[in-house]
Order: sequence, then C-alpha cells, then structure tokens
Amino acid sequence: MGAADRLANRYFLVVDDEEFIRVLIVRFLKQAGAAGVVEAADGLQAIDEIGKSDMTFDAVITDIKMRGMNGLELLRAIRCGAGGLKRNTPVLVLTAHAEAEHVAGALALDADAFVVKPVGREPLIDRVVRVLERTVPIQPVETYGPTPTTKLPVNARPSPDGVVKEIPLGLVKENSILTQDIHIGNPEMLLVAAPVILTKAMLDRLKDLGQLHDGAQLSVVEPRFIPAAPIPA
Repeated sequence: MGAADRLANRYFLVVDDEEFIRVLIVRFLKQAGAAGVVEAADGLQAIDEIGKSDMTFDAVITDIKMRGMNGLELLRAIRCGAGGLKRNTPVLVLTAHAEAEHVAGALALDADAFVVKPVGREPLIDRVVRVLERTVPIQPVETYGPTPTTKLPVNARPSPDGVVKEIPLGLVKENSILTQDIHIGNPEMLLVAAPVILTKAMLDRLKDLGQLHDGAQLSVVEPRFIPAAPIPA
C-alpha cells in the first residue's frame, strides 16, 4: 500500500477549537487517502456530528484543551458510551508540553495514542495506522468514573525473587512490571503509578509521549522466561 492510500476507505472526526490545527490534520489525513474527514470545534459539537453523521468514524482525533467541552470530557463520554456513543472508538489525543498534567487523565481513560504538538504528518499517520490495526482494550464503564485507575491484577504482582532492572524505554519487554512511578511535566505530575503491567498498548503510548517525559530508563521486573515443553519423541 502506497503512502497516499494508507487510510483508504477510512473516516475520521477531527476535534480542535483552533481552525488552523483542524485544517492541517484534515490535509494530512486526506493526503494519506482518508475517504472522509469531519471537523468539530469542541466535544459537544463532536458528539453532535457523531450522532447525525451517515458515516461510522474509524477514529476520533481530539485536542485536550478546548473551549466548551474539552478533550478529556469527550474521551470520557465515548468510553462511558454516553448517548449511545460507540465505547471502543479509537481516540488519538493531541497534546503539548504545557498540557502535560492532562496526559495522565487521558491515559487512564484509555486514549489509544498520543500525538505531541506541533503535529507532524508522519507521526500522526503512523499512530493512526497503528490504532486502526490494534486498539487499546477498554474497561468496564465504572472504570471511567471521576478517578479512573489502572490496577495490577493480584496474581500479577512481582514475585519475591523478581529482579528489578533499569531499562531504556525502547528495550522494555512487553508484560514487564513497572516498579517505580513514571512522572511527566514540570512540575512533575504522576503519569503511571507502579506497580502495573506494561502491556504492548501501554508501551506504545509511553513511546508516543517520549518528548514529554524522561523515558530514558524505566524500573521494571521483566516477565519470567518459561522454557517450552519438550517435544515428544
């Protein structure tokens, strides 16, 4: 598939209260072959567009800070299925350095991906393609209440003999257990609270945010290696 048709037959909703940002993202999506793109200036308008549109949107791309209904409120409405919204709709969140304190909320609401401003064509399209191929699993509605959290299952806590390692983010193995909190921004805000399993989806989103947080080293316990059973003779 060529660069100009990576999003063939796909439909998108772009939500931002700054027109020039919407125009830029719409241009990038159409250059990548999007079949249709609808714009909205805030969350309420976005919900209205979803309700009245004849098309089913493959993903929503939204800013966080907006006049009117902001991006976190829109994301929560989608994840809670408010007004019949499709709960597992992929949502990509636009964020900037000055908005770092809102990122943890978007992560807890299971935003599928993050795009750090200023928005570049390739980072945007790469993340869109990624979430269309592999969405973040969503949780029960009650998880997305006022203070949604991601808890480590009891049976997945580090074993007493687990070895804690300091590993660069890019080398962390899928399903490792984070043993030290990750913070973001200045002043520092909690992004991910330990302990938590670093799934593939979580690692992807942390890499999206590499420009906003110091992800040079993560403190983790790697998943245990379980030898394969011998093949019967």
